[in-house]
Amino acid sequence: MGLVLVPTRELASQVHSEAVKYSYRSLIRPCVVYGGTSITTQMRDVARGCVLLVATPGRLVDFIERGRIGLDLCRRKRRDNCICPHRHIRHSLSILGL
Repeated sequence: MGLVLVPTRELASQVHSEAVKYSYRSLIRPCVVYGGTSITTQMRDVARGCVLLVATPGRLVDFIERGRIGLDLCRRKRRDNCICPHRHIRHSLSILGL
């Protein structure tokens, strides 16, 4: 599984839309998880299989704490340095080990 960690739900939605376009007719299945929407729907989507996960830090921590996502399966972890100045995001990244 690949992980794209983004700071806002708007950016998560945009990145996910582009990932869907680029993965069309491939085995790559992108999923998106972010706060402010139904976590149940997002859990169901991830449970169907996810190769590329686009997530905001807070919702990613929620999924990890609920045992729905494990970063042990994530081979590649990348983060954009521009999201690090925010204290709550730095805290989330430290929990995630990024």
